[in-house]
Formats: sequence, C-alpha cells, structure tokens
Amino acid sequence: MWKTWGYRGFILSILKCPDFVFHVIFIFVYPVYAFLHRNSACKRVGLHLTETGFADKVSVRDVFRSLFFNALDSVRYLSRDKKMLARVHYENEHLIQNAIAAGLPVVGMSIHQGAFEMLHRCLCRYSSQVHLFTEPFPDKALTETLRALRADPHLKEHRTSEISTLLRQFLREKSVLALVTDQAKNAKGNTVTLFGKKTDLYLRLPLEANRLGAAVVTFRTFRNADGNHTIRFERCYAPRTNPEAFIDSFAHDVETWISEHPEQWAWNYHGLFAV
Repeated sequence: MWKTWGYRGFILSILKCPDFVFHVIFIFVYPVYAFLHRNSACKRVGLHLTETGFADKVSVRDVFRSLFFNALDSVRYLSRDKKMLARVHYENEHLIQNAIAAGLPVVGMSIHQGAFEMLHRCLCRYSSQVHLFTEPFPDKALTETLRALRADPHLKEHRTSEISTLLRQFLREKSVLALVTDQAKNAKGNTVTLFGKKTDLYLRLPLEANRLGAAVVTFRTFRNADGNHTIRFERCYAPRTNPEAFIDSFAHDVETWISEHPEQWAWNYHGLFAV
C-alpha cells in the first residue's frame, strides 16, 4: 500500500511542480545515473549512436534528457492536465478519421519516440473502442498505478497472451488497436535495415490484421523546441497491402522519424540492433 501511495505522490508532484524544478533535478541526478549505468544503458546508447552515425549530432545525455522530460509530459497528459493538453497539437487526423468512417478496423501503429505514452490515449479521440497490449511490471504497485493513470472509458488493456482472441474481436467490432512495433518480449520480429544495421520491427500482428481486412494508420509524437508536442498521423495502408511493400515502406518511415528527432528515440532498449 505504501508503494502505491508513494507512486501517487510522485505523480502529484509532477503535476504541481514547475518545469524549472525538474531541470534542476536532472542536472544533479543524471551524472549519478550515468555513473551507475556507465557499463549498461549509457554504454549501449553510446554504442548505438556511434554505429548509426548519430554520435556527432546527439549525445547520450541528450537521449536520457529527452526520455526524462517526455516521461514527465506523458504523466501530465495521461492525468488530463489542462495545461499539458493545450500543448499537444494534432496533424493529419483525417487519415484515421476517414478509415474509421469507412467502417474499417484500424491498427494505430507507432514506435517508442517522444512522449509515446500519449499515443494510445490520443486514439480515444477517434473511437470508443481502443485496445492496448501491456505487460505488468515486476512491481505490482507500479503496474496498478500506471493502469489507473492510463484508464479511459474508451480504452481497454490486454495481456499479449490474449492476441488471438483479441484479433477476432477487433475485426468483428471494427475497433482500434494501438501498437508500438520497435520492441517486444518473447516475440519474433521482421528483420529490417535501419541506418545500415540489421534490427527487428515487430510487424507480424499488424500484417495479419491488414491481411484480414484492417487498415493500418501509422503515427508518431515528438517534442518541439518550444516544449509543445506534435502527434502526427503519417500514412494509411489500405487492407491487404502487399506485405513486402508494407515492411519496406514502414522501415523507411522509421528511419525518417528517427533522423528528424534522433534524441527522442528510445535508444536504450536492450533488443535494438540485435536480431
């Protein structure tokens, strides 16, 4: 119980404290984190940046700073903070609106970039039936806190073990399925090349949904220099798009998205560039 109250207190502090407080916190906390993780997360991010040619544009500190502040803004957005909601701008909404209006089940597909916790919640703007796959954290109190934070009357969370059942339900109801495709546990990916290096994107589920008649709408979010956030819908793949063309097109878009905001991609994931 005390952990749950601790997490809730932390969320409340995020909502109440001005941004300059967190800038000060990051200045003091990051050197400690970098020292403790110098041979793990920080080393891994530095290696990825060097091998993909971004090391001269983005530092390891830049990556973790973006993760830190995008995470804070994610909490504010999920908490429906009015000031935060006003800082989020949407582009190309017609891509998903038209697909839903046509009576199609829609997969909303993205990657872990920017304040990516916004992505599944924003889909609730367009449908009353949005499905999201999540996995519990080892810490039960943290899992329950995040579930409560994410809660929305239009959103339902599922375990990955429910995939086969959910896919049938999703197609039958013509609802919306939220997916991020650049990291997964215990899943077989589709090998692509990003920046000259082999890696996996986890596209088997959206490809199967597309084969069975679902549209796939790709979208992303990123933080702008002024501190505002953009949620941009990028492309709509019609049902039964050629799978090879689908994979090649999406991999190319992912390269473009990362290149535009390299400091905001989650370079710290263990499975990146490890096929």
